[in-house]
Amino acid sequence: MRIALWVLGLIAAAALGFYAYMGGFHTVTVTKGRIGPVEFVYAPHRGSYAKFNETWGAFMPKWQEAGLGTCLTMGVYLDLPGTPEEKLRSLIGCRIDGWDEAQRQAARAKFPTLIIPESEAVLSSFPFRNVLSFFYAPTRVYPVINAELAARGVKPSIGIEQYGSFDAIEEISFAVPVISDRAPYQPLYDVFAH
Repeated sequence: MRIALWVLGLIAAAALGFYAYMGGFHTVTVTKGRIGPVEFVYAPHRGSYAKFNETWGAFMPKWQEAGLGTCLTMGVYLDLPGTPEEKLRSLIGCRIDGWDEAQRQAARAKFPTLIIPESEAVLSSFPFRNVLSFFYAPTRVYPVINAELAARGVKPSIGIEQYGSFDAIEEISFAVPVISDRAPYQPLYDVFAH
């Protein structure tokens, strides 16, 4: 009996330790700020976020082959929670708006680009620990962002997540633009029109 209790205690301690490591005790805070303009090269993804690795797996070799340098990775999520998995639309890609004009032109010549217009946004961040953070962090951050938006009487719009360089991610930055007019964002949706 003692051994069973000792093993259960060890399992519970390990689970609690992993929970803490993943940011389980991290307090999610949101701030008002601004996002954009953000120019990025992209690849479209339709369907479950759990299959992002397939889209990234097809995109990254093309990026590396183009020789454009470090990819400052990001994702743009177009659909509200509750959308059926098969209808989810998102864009993955690399942010290029911080580059000089010659570098941006080189990227534009090899990849499609989009610009997220400047707008007021609700911002947050969450520590990155490993690949599980891509799934865990949104479950912690978006409910807090959505509560802030609801308190302001604003419906959620697109979600923007910025990760940085894959080999040096320290945190995931989240932004949800506060918009009343979706027209400036229409080009993001038009990617999926056909």
